[in-house]
Amino acid sequence: MCLLVQSMIIDHPLQMLKTLDLPKLTFPVLGMQVGVPDQEPQLKPRLPLKFICFEDSYPKDFDVKDLKDYDQVVTTYYDLRDSNRRIDSFTKQITGAKLNNHETDRDQLVKELHQQELCLD
Repeated sequence: MCLLVQSMIIDHPLQMLKTLDLPKLTFPVLGMQVGVPDQEPQLKPRLPLKFICFEDSYPKDFDVKDLKDYDQVVTTYYDLRDSNRRIDSFTKQITGAKLNNHETDRDQLVKELHQQELCLD
């Protein structure tokens, strides 16, 4: 069984092309897990739709301070969950130095899209 994680597909599409042995004119864009969990997982609170759903354009004037309410919800969730307790907040996670060291294959996407014959220019 091959477990596909969404960030794996976004960050390492070259590896996914090889792992899935995808033919030309195909490219991975989404990984979906389907099944019934063998436990009762605690569900992480999701970002409100206003932060993830846009129409016609992507907002460029986003301020991380707009996440204050969600940050509190997630911090409470981290405090109350049974396993993998975290001390940091959501906004510290998305703005922290750890993200600057995140290695991905994204820089090679255009090259790979050409090799998959999906970009012709």
